[in-house]
Amino acid sequence: MRHVMYCALWLGLWAVLAGCSGGTTRPVAAPDDQKTYDALPQLRTLDEFKQYVESSKKPVLVDFYATWCGPCRELAPEIGSLSSDYRGRVTFYRVDVDQARELSDKFGIKTIPTVFIFSGGQSRRFSFETRDTYVKALDQAVSQASATQSRTP
Repeated sequence: MRHVMYCALWLGLWAVLAGCSGGTTRPVAAPDDQKTYDALPQLRTLDEFKQYVESSKKPVLVDFYATWCGPCRELAPEIGSLSSDYRGRVTFYRVDVDQARELSDKFGIKTIPTVFIFSGGQSRRFSFETRDTYVKALDQAVSQASATQSRTP
């Protein structure tokens, strides 16, 4: 129930900010980007998180979302597009907060969408950001991972 409240609050704030910024909108994503997003694997348990995220040598992007959340649905194709652009360099997962409450509680998810980028034992947290913000963070994570792997004997 609390996720409903936070998403409604986020939607209201987002609508106000969009109105104040001259009504700028995100570019419309290609239909294939939504299909790519829908095909991303989902994490449902802490054990899966440990197995696939914590043990990954590559950076990992995890999108916490809900199927009923408007901003989440708007961000989904962008995440799908990024997963295509970073194929082989970054691993992408989704977490439905309604189906994986243990995971969403562990990461203190109070608003959605929330996106984490994990790399080298560190994480960065984002909410509904521009593509450029995610690209910069992913490029930095990929660069750090490459540097770490090249130093490992």
